[in-house]
Amino acid sequence: RILKEFVANNGLSTRALAAIRIAGAHIFMEMGDPESSYDLLLKASKVHPLPFGALKLFHKIVELLGYPKKCQGFLQRQLEKYTESPEAAGYFVLNGHVHLSKGKFGDAIDAYDQAASLFPKNSFMPVLQGSVVLQQGMATSGSVRHALIFRAMSFFLHEYNEAAEAYYKAVQGKVDSKIRGDHGSCAKKLRMTIALYNLARGFHYLALNHLSFQFYEQVLQLQNHMLSHGDICGFTCDAAYNIMTILQDSGAWEIARRLSMEYIKI
Repeated sequence: RILKEFVANNGLSTRALAAIRIAGAHIFMEMGDPESSYDLLLKASKVHPLPFGALKLFHKIVELLGYPKKCQGFLQRQLEKYTESPEAAGYFVLNGHVHLSKGKFGDAIDAYDQAASLFPKNSFMPVLQGSVVLQQGMATSGSVRHALIFRAMSFFLHEYNEAAEAYYKAVQGKVDSKIRGDHGSCAKKLRMTIALYNLARGFHYLALNHLSFQFYEQVLQLQNHMLSHGDICGFTCDAAYNIMTILQDSGAWEIARRLSMEYIKI
């Protein structure tokens, strides 16, 4: 009732109204009322596609309330309605997550591929595509297994090459213009760090520790030359922890201990 009065008095657009409903859904979820949060998200989705954050909340709610069939029905209706809209990429991503949770690798790959076609420059998409293909490869035997693993690593390598090219161009431009600490350079360093970490995790997942180790090290080296950036701390700590596990498995306990003292924060 309060929301309707507010909208009537302020003449909000449908997009602004959807944003208010999404904010209300987050508030209701924090208050322990997932049913009301669910209803607001459904209303917000009637006019415009839900953004990634709202879809993440929606998925959390349907898992909590036990609405898997409702979730699939909702996704199907939204995908049919917003198939050509770039804003619908989140629906394809969530649909891929649902298929992946059921072990339907082929359907998950198709969903992620569709999301990537709507968001071709999004650096998150190759990670999703590579991750699901890598899981499919590890669950497969025979020659197909090797082909899938090579295909999976190609996604990580492609994103790494793209991030490296953008990063080194930014570094060169920074040197030429004598600029220090610009935001664009930090953003490219963050992308470079994430690409390095994902590539390292891919090799680590394949038990190729000698390859993953060097990329984890590059994550730490890049962080050492970077200004403080909140979003990157998790990747640095994770990279340091994974290096520690590799060192411990090889018997280098003292080096692992020193690394933990330098990078691992509690």
